[in-house]
Amino acid sequence: MTVPPADNGPSARRDDTPHVPRQTAPAPPPQGPPEPYTPQLAEEENAATRYMCTGVRLSEDFARLVMSETRHERIRARAPSYGVDLDHVRAHAAEALRDLRVRDRRVGAAFLLSLLLAPSATVLYALAAAAMNAAAGENMRVRGVRRTKTAGRVWLTKPQGSPFAAVAAPLATQNLLLGLACWSGQFFLWSLPDLFAAFALSAVLLIGCPWYFTWRQHDAAWQAIRDSLRPGPAFQRSGRPTPADDTNLVVYTGYSPFVGSGGKFSSWSFATRLIPKGMTPGSGTKPPPVPFGSSALIDRLRADLLELRAESTASADGIAGMEVTEKVFVHGTALRNTKLLRTADIWPGGALRGPGKRRPTERLPQDRVTALRGRIDGPVRHCLSLQIRSWDTDLVLTVFVQISVNGGTLYLQSDTHVLPPVKEAFRVADSLTARESSEEAIRRGADAALASGGVLLRSVPHVIAELGEAGRLKRREEEQQWALQHDKRYDFGALTSLRELIAAGQYRNFFQFVDATRTGKQIELQVLRSVMDFLADHGLDVHDLDARRTTILNNGVMMYGGSMTGSIAAGQGASATATGLAGGGGPAGAGAGAGAGTATA
Repeated sequence: MTVPPADNGPSARRDDTPHVPRQTAPAPPPQGPPEPYTPQLAEEENAATRYMCTGVRLSEDFARLVMSETRHERIRARAPSYGVDLDHVRAHAAEALRDLRVRDRRVGAAFLLSLLLAPSATVLYALAAAAMNAAAGENMRVRGVRRTKTAGRVWLTKPQGSPFAAVAAPLATQNLLLGLACWSGQFFLWSLPDLFAAFALSAVLLIGCPWYFTWRQHDAAWQAIRDSLRPGPAFQRSGRPTPADDTNLVVYTGYSPFVGSGGKFSSWSFATRLIPKGMTPGSGTKPPPVPFGSSALIDRLRADLLELRAESTASADGIAGMEVTEKVFVHGTALRNTKLLRTADIWPGGALRGPGKRRPTERLPQDRVTALRGRIDGPVRHCLSLQIRSWDTDLVLTVFVQISVNGGTLYLQSDTHVLPPVKEAFRVADSLTARESSEEAIRRGADAALASGGVLLRSVPHVIAELGEAGRLKRREEEQQWALQHDKRYDFGALTSLRELIAAGQYRNFFQFVDATRTGKQIELQVLRSVMDFLADHGLDVHDLDARRTTILNNGVMMYGGSMTGSIAAGQGASATATGLAGGGGPAGAGAGAGAGTATA
């Protein structure tokens, strides 16, 4: 199917056509006291980046995942992480993994030396200590906290007992286990003839070294968090990075194309015939051709939406921090097979940077994006993206609008997604003071003692994995290259979005839900108003569209067939409440989210 060409000429309008006034700048206010509130631009601090940097410092698993997605992956596309500077996060992940490698090498060397001198005692103690400290896992502990049942803040609580007892308890337990292991080790394999000497040497190698090097690694991580990841001046001194996610090509896999934008908040769509004013449908009279195409309508809608931004001189009550862009979505299996995108555009740089040599680009030339407007078939689609990053980029609302004018029919679809705040475990930097107290330092030493048993048992496997990392990455890339050569439908789609992966799934504040609802409705109102204005300017009937707009804005849901789960209320004066944001925890609005709900009319 073909898309009608854009009408770049002057728009025709009949004198008797009812006109929906286009939104214009309001008249200057009368002289008097200033308004009590003036919308401001988005706040400068990038909280989402801070939290992700904190996460790679605290979680070894997350640090390795960040490095895998940002540095080691060379073939599949990278999913958007809206509001996050991934280069800054990767730099913190690289430093964290460097400290972890140093720790594992030194602890592993101590473990191997002890294994040579007293193998039975070493094995018995390592297994017992690892079992005792299994709860420490791969992640650093945050002690003295009480977690709430919602996504609210973690309230700090006073630790029980003295700090010295916190250190003495794990050390005493470890020494007891080591003593039993040394005594039992005399009856298996070989051991030092002097039991006291074997115990003393093993205590240094199996308790002292792991505890000290684990403490050093923890100290470096917490120091980095205090120095550069606390809110305010500390983060500003580190450069206060801005998000580096200016992308207009999203290569996705699976069913949903809007990867990285969070859970679905609302969705609506409709199709309407474009007929001149006064013409009766079904009268047998063939309507004239539509005097414009999809591109002309998109240009008008984008211009009107740009006026809705707070920094626009044409808007007195605009939306702060709103970005209006155009994005192209393509399924990963169709990336090499579609004729709508050129290989040189997807993999710029020639054959040396083609498929299998580097990732698909995240930025298409604007003329290619414009040429894809109004597509109604195939795996390549164009959308207007309206994104608001609020609460220091911790909450991201994105509205994707798809427009198509084809065969005298206008099709309009809107999908609103919300990216919730970051998980509570990664927000610990907000609770830290500039200087660590002596009690905190002692308790951190106790945490290192608790974690040292698990570190001891994992150190050698981690060192071996590090030595084989280059070969493992090479084999993985060879497998991908083989699949590229033998599978014409190889899926280049992004697997996961790092920012979406650490989303809490819940609002932290009621007004976050209020803001998402308000801005979403404000954008929907402007989209529908601009479309009606544009159609009226071209002498087309807008009564059917006006009725559909009333249904969408007043009742909040349009449904033709299919099914919907969650709380739904429809009709005059209806309202609905639901628990769950994109599948759990927090209000999601009518027709969105899952969980128990109530409806009244």
